[in-house]
Amino acid sequence: MMQIGSSTVTVSNITPVKFNELYSKYNETLSCPCSTTSISYKNFVSNTIKIHPVCSSRFVSQEWIHALYLSNASRYGVSDFRTTASSQFEILSSFCSLAQDIVNHTENDVSSNEFVTIYLLPDTQVEHELSFILHEIKQINSTSISCICATNPDCQTEAVIYGNNPSVISYDDTNVIYKIPGFIRGCLNSDLLLQSTLQCLYPELNSDCFARLLIYTSLFNPTFESNRSALDLHALVYDPTRNRFPPNTLISIIFKEMMLEQWNSSWSYERFYESCAPKYCTYHQKIRSKTIVDILITLLSTIGGLAVSLRLITPHFVKFISKLWAMIRKRKQKQQEQQEH
Repeated sequence: MMQIGSSTVTVSNITPVKFNELYSKYNETLSCPCSTTSISYKNFVSNTIKIHPVCSSRFVSQEWIHALYLSNASRYGVSDFRTTASSQFEILSSFCSLAQDIVNHTENDVSSNEFVTIYLLPDTQVEHELSFILHEIKQINSTSISCICATNPDCQTEAVIYGNNPSVISYDDTNVIYKIPGFIRGCLNSDLLLQSTLQCLYPELNSDCFARLLIYTSLFNPTFESNRSALDLHALVYDPTRNRFPPNTLISIIFKEMMLEQWNSSWSYERFYESCAPKYCTYHQKIRSKTIVDILITLLSTIGGLAVSLRLITPHFVKFISKLWAMIRKRKQKQQEQQEH
């Protein structure tokens, strides 16, 4: 019987192609030690991060916020959007700054983390481990903003624009000249903003809302009109193939997701391989070896084969020797007879 054993094979000058060949054949025993066991994610992982477009628009600029500010805001009705417009967009600007800071901090955490591995891993395993780790890291959200008025429906009213001169304004529904879609008015500005949407800034849902917003916020506000050209305001554009949040999404939902429109991570196995830098690989190869019984059987088989061969060859060999001896004797006799004569 044959005895199965193994031997260790060492292969140097490892390349990604050679590693894949070896892994396909000897994946259970193959090991390629890395020269560096801790590999920084920034060496082979890159991120593409996109924040909600409102955060890069003029609607969160100080020029827009200052233009909306009214020194006599108390003269307007409590539900009039203009009384809180400046503070709401200032809070929105703060949300964007906070979201950007948290995202930057998280991205730096990703870059500073280490991918620890003793041996070179195949690309499929690296991708699997990366997807799990990066998913855990990206689970960032904000729960720091408490909701007070927003939890009580009674404290919410739709933001509107009242007409007439503010000095003689009457705050009833008959004096409302425009209801602003998406924006809420009530108790705390932070809660109101979280329960509002940005749909008025998108022409797709309300074609006239953005234009009306500019018109009504400029009424009785000379500061706004003087800065109109400097503001360079443009409506936001929603593209369902590129934007994650539809225009009618609550700002609370957008902010909970840290206003992230997109976070795509990509990685390079070639750069991972270069960081691992394996100098050699080893694997175990199965071999078959003979036992003592196998050797004895082989020896006996050989002897038996020789015996049979000799049995067949010996008679012919004896005849050959006999003939050869007879020929030699005859030749000697002839030589003797020739010498006598």
